Parts: sequence; C-alpha cells; structure tokens
Amino acid sequence: MPTSYQWAIAVRAEEVFQGEELKKPAIFDQSAQFCDDFAERFTAAARTYQVRPQAKEHLAIGEKWDKFNFSLEKKRVLNDSKVVKTEDNVKQHSHTHQRL
Repeated sequence: MPTSYQWAIAVRAEEVFQGEELKKPAIFDQSAQFCDDFAERFTAAARTYQVRPQAKEHLAIGEKWDKFNFSLEKKRVLNDSKVVKTEDNVKQHSHTHQRL
C-alpha cells in the first residue's frame, strides 16, 4: 500500500524536545518541518512504546526504517482548515420541514 512516509526513526523525547521547544535531531533533513500537532503525535507514539514493549522489536531506539512503499501519487493535504461559505448551503425543497 503506498504511503507518503519516506522513513521513520525511533528517537528519545530529549532528542526532540528542549523544554517546550521542538528541535530537529541531526538525522532529520534540515528542510523538514514539524506538523502542527507533532507533539501530540509524538506523545501517542511514546505511549505505544511504553504500553507495548514488542513495538521496540519492530523499530528500536535510534534505528531508521526506510523501506516504505513511498509514493506522492495520491497527495494528502495536511493542516488544512475548513472554510464554510454561504454559497455552500444546499437549497432544500419547501416541503422538507413541513408536515403534509
């Protein structure tokens, strides 16, 4: 199955967080950007490592995995915001909310 992930790496929290600030580990491409909710996603992944020790068997701390089926053919839009406009409203039939 194609994915937009090129690689994944297991790192310790202190390698990514400096207090409240995010810092890129040296192994990250310096042009890479953190997504808006990176801290929440990182925390969720860390919980998985704590609750399921077998996760460490798949990707050990410091190990990089790059054998994904990477493809940008089906692009996803990240951090998009939904803007609702009056023109988006669908006109309903006049009898829709009436008892006939």
